[in-house]
Amino acid sequence: MLGWFWLKIFGTSIATLRSLSAFLSLLIFPSLYWLCRELFGLAVPGWTAIALFAVSPFHVLYAQEAREYSLWTAIVVLCSAALLSALRQQTKVSWGVYSLTIVLGFYTCILQGLVVVSHGLYVLLTQGWRLNKTWKAYLASSLIAFVGFLPWLPYLKQIDGVGWTATPIPLSAFIKIWALNLSRLFLDVQFSLKNPLTYLILPILVLVGYSLYFVLRNAPKPTWLFIATLLGVTLFAFTAPDLIGGGRRSLINRYLIPCYIAIQLAVTYLLSVKIFAPKSDFPYFWRSLLAILVGLGIISCATSTSATTWWHKYSSNANPAIARVINQSPHSLVISDSSFGEVLALSHLLEPDVKLRLTLEPQQPIVSQQVIQEFSDVFLLEPSRNFRETLTQQAFHSQRVPRVQNLWHLEQGSSPKVPSDRSS
Repeated sequence: MLGWFWLKIFGTSIATLRSLSAFLSLLIFPSLYWLCRELFGLAVPGWTAIALFAVSPFHVLYAQEAREYSLWTAIVVLCSAALLSALRQQTKVSWGVYSLTIVLGFYTCILQGLVVVSHGLYVLLTQGWRLNKTWKAYLASSLIAFVGFLPWLPYLKQIDGVGWTATPIPLSAFIKIWALNLSRLFLDVQFSLKNPLTYLILPILVLVGYSLYFVLRNAPKPTWLFIATLLGVTLFAFTAPDLIGGGRRSLINRYLIPCYIAIQLAVTYLLSVKIFAPKSDFPYFWRSLLAILVGLGIISCATSTSATTWWHKYSSNANPAIARVINQSPHSLVISDSSFGEVLALSHLLEPDVKLRLTLEPQQPIVSQQVIQEFSDVFLLEPSRNFRETLTQQAFHSQRVPRVQNLWHLEQGSSPKVPSDRSS
C-alpha cells in the first residue's frame, strides 16, 4: 500500500519504486542509534554501528530492491529498541510504542513473528516465570499487536512459492554458502564457491565468531542475552529443519535479517570496547580493523552497484541474455507459464513491440498456426515440462536457445531455426 501511494505521487518508473526502499532504509540509522543506547548504555557503539550498517554490502543491496526487506530491517531494529526502552521505563506510552512497532513489523513481513518470539524469550530469561508488572505489560502489548494484525491473517494462506526451499543440498555446499552469506555483511565481491579467493572470507568468519564470544564473556547479562535471543530464535527456526530434514531455508539470507542484525551488534560491541575503553589492548589495531571493514564495505557496494546482475538475482541472472535474444527479433512473442514475478522482471528489459502471453493452464491451446505466422519468432520463457509436452502434442516443436538459460524457441514442425545470443 505504501508503494502504491509512492508511485501515485512520484511516477511508476523502476527508479522511483526502488527509491522508496532506499528512503525507508534510512530509518535504520536513528533506530540503530536508539537501540545501541538502550542496549549498551553509551553513544559510541551507536556511531560505530551506523558506520558498519551504512556500508554493509548486504543492507545496501536490499536498500536498492523494490521489496520489503530494507523496511523490515529498520522495523526489527526499531521494535527491539522500543522493547528495551519499555522494559526500562515501564510506562504505558513506551509499551504502546512497542506494540505499534510490532504491528508495523507484521504488516511488513510475516517473519516478524520470529522477532516477537525472541523478544518473549528475552523477557522470560530476564524476568523469570513470575507474573509481575513487566510480564503483564509485555503480554498486553503483544496481544494488542496480534489483534491489530488480525485483518491480515486470512491472506496468509495465499502465500506460496517457497516449496523449493525444502530441496536438499549437499552438506559441503550448505556450509560454504552459509559462510559466504555471513561474510556478505562486510565483504561482497560475488565469489563463486569454486573460486580460491573465497578463503579471504575466513578472517571475517573469525571476527564474527570472536565478537560473539567476546559479548558472551564481557557484556552485561541483559546485553548478551538480547543479542543471543535475537540471533538464536531465527537461526534455530530455519537451520534446524535444514539439518534434520534437508533443505536450504537458512541459505536464503533475507530470512535471517534478525540474525545478521544481532551479529553486527556483537561486532559493534567488540570494536567499541577495544577502541574506546580505557586501558584497551592494541587500540590502533582495532581502529585499523574498523577502517578496513568500512573500506571493504565501500568497495563491495561500488562493485555491486555497477554490475548488471548480482547474486541475489539468482532467478533472474539470465534475463539480460534472454532479452538480447528476444530483442534481436523484429516481431516476437514470448509465452510463459512461469511465475508472474519472473516475467515482470524480464519485461523491463524488452523492447516495447515484444508481445507477452501468460498462461496458468498449459493444457489450453494458446498457440496456433496463425500465431506462428503472425510473429517472426515465438519464444517460451521457463516453460514447464507439462507445457512443452502439451505443445508437442499439438505438433509444435521447442528447442533450447544456445548459450541462454530458461529460453526456448517454438516453431511448427520438427526442425526449428533457433536464434542465439549474438553478443556471446
